[in-house]
Amino acid sequence: DIDIVANDSGGAVAQLFSVRYPHRVKSLLLTNCDTEPDSPPQAVAPVIELGREGRFADEWLAPWVADKPLARSEIGLGGMCYANPQHPGDEAIDIYLAPLVSSEKRKKLTNAYAAALAPNPLAGISAKLKTSSIATRVLWGTGDTIFSQQSPQYFHATVGNSLGYRLVPGAKLFFPEEMPSLIVEFVAGIASLFFVATAFASDHLDTPTVIKDPAADIGDLYAWMSPDGRRLNLVMDIVAHKFSDRLQYVFHIDSGNRFGATSASLIVICTFDVANNVECWTDKAGHVRADHVRGNANVETGIESDAHSFTVFAGLRDDPFFNNVKGTREAYDVAKTALKRGAAMDGAGCPRFDASTSQAILDTWRHTNGGPASNFLAGWKTSALVVSINVDTVARGGKLLAVWGSVHRMPRAGKSKHTGVPAPGEQIERTARPLIKNALVGGPLALEAMSDRRKEAYNRVSRAGWPQFTRDIAATLGLYDSFDGECGNQWLANVHTAPAQRYKPLADLLADDRIWVNSASGVCTQFLAVEFNALHRSDAVSDDCGGRTPNYDANNIFRSLLTLDRMNGVDDGVLHDDQQHSTNTFPFLAKP
Repeated sequence: DIDIVANDSGGAVAQLFSVRYPHRVKSLLLTNCDTEPDSPPQAVAPVIELGREGRFADEWLAPWVADKPLARSEIGLGGMCYANPQHPGDEAIDIYLAPLVSSEKRKKLTNAYAAALAPNPLAGISAKLKTSSIATRVLWGTGDTIFSQQSPQYFHATVGNSLGYRLVPGAKLFFPEEMPSLIVEFVAGIASLFFVATAFASDHLDTPTVIKDPAADIGDLYAWMSPDGRRLNLVMDIVAHKFSDRLQYVFHIDSGNRFGATSASLIVICTFDVANNVECWTDKAGHVRADHVRGNANVETGIESDAHSFTVFAGLRDDPFFNNVKGTREAYDVAKTALKRGAAMDGAGCPRFDASTSQAILDTWRHTNGGPASNFLAGWKTSALVVSINVDTVARGGKLLAVWGSVHRMPRAGKSKHTGVPAPGEQIERTARPLIKNALVGGPLALEAMSDRRKEAYNRVSRAGWPQFTRDIAATLGLYDSFDGECGNQWLANVHTAPAQRYKPLADLLADDRIWVNSASGVCTQFLAVEFNALHRSDAVSDDCGGRTPNYDANNIFRSLLTLDRMNGVDDGVLHDDQQHSTNTFPFLAKP
């Protein structure tokens, strides 16, 4: 299998290759290039004409080879195709263009290639792309004046296994050369899987900051009690296949005796060297070390801390999250289309979908391309940071634990010493409960720029600033409430207050984004059990640890609560992962 990255007319070649030899292509990453509706683009008409007349090589390319400043001018290769006016360099011009004009034979071939750009070499390919199962993603420079800015949407709507697109502001045609790290990071980390602003996975879809660095992107967070009730188990999985030596990975464990109120906190902070050896500390208070471990934790048994209070594993595992990505996206598209066609919205922001639209949304959600639902993340590998820690270490404020995870840039002063705990640097990522950031703060139908801006702020804000996102969450809750065709039957929705306040109780609860665990119980069977018991919900399982284990169907439970105020009834057709994960055998997640 091969992964193809293509640009310019090479993008057309890549599309043709992928439909002719689909068995040879594993994935396709397209940047600014031809599409069937835009091939050849109007901007290259002079190139085609000169090629047909046998003049393109001599009259266009040869002068650029001879006059490098001309090549970098507004009318040259640089001005047309590069955002940086200093590009391309002299050496690059010679490497790219000199061979094309080095002999009469080469010039003839160059002219023939230009002439062959018309008629449209992609004619009829759209129908074949619709049936393609090749994972395809698109990075598109918005400063490009040669290819249509509608093309990313074309790819997203046409390709059968489109994983979405991401726009690169201001970038021109040859931006892959100017931003090679962007291409490398997406290909190496496969982080480009999550481009469009819809909630494909719990936290795999994130902001531009962490998408650029997959090692900073938390996919999911899990926290639950061991069966004997003696240890809190924690898992943070990272999108990249390797941890970064430039980042800090932090578990925050707050504790108290009452849901919503905590009085003590502890952090587990971990860093990695270039060989991916880990060093972790637990923090009593004021960055005073409670315990510490250092070494190669990529072994099944993990490594135990100096004072034996925690064990850590760090290595590649199967990602336990499961999700019907295509069905989710298509369900949102049904809702989006209905809104465009005039579906009314009530005063609380809940669309009034008719019965047929509601049925279409829920049915579409349970299918993939109209057929049985499939888990898009089947076989997905993740870098898992796993910590199992003595409950007495973390429950200093009370039996109820509230857990969240974050990623920080390494402080400049930051070489750690065993006499203390390194202070966390700039926070660039955080997560806890599934779907909060990407499904509610960003919103599945929000404009991408607005969604990115709010999620970026969400990732970076300090604990004291979390309540500011109540409004963002409340604004999106109405959409989920509408999916069954009825407004006001969402979990905690208050239909007896002013419409603008209908979703505030749930928004307040979710804005305090922590996974709550009852450390007094070693039985963990119900997602959100701590919240349910605190709110005296009739179907709450008493004496349950709650939390989130790798085997909870948290996605579908959450969707059902947001739509029907029930534990089931709204699902994406994928009810479990393709592998079985353990809740009692360290390091819990299945081998990749």
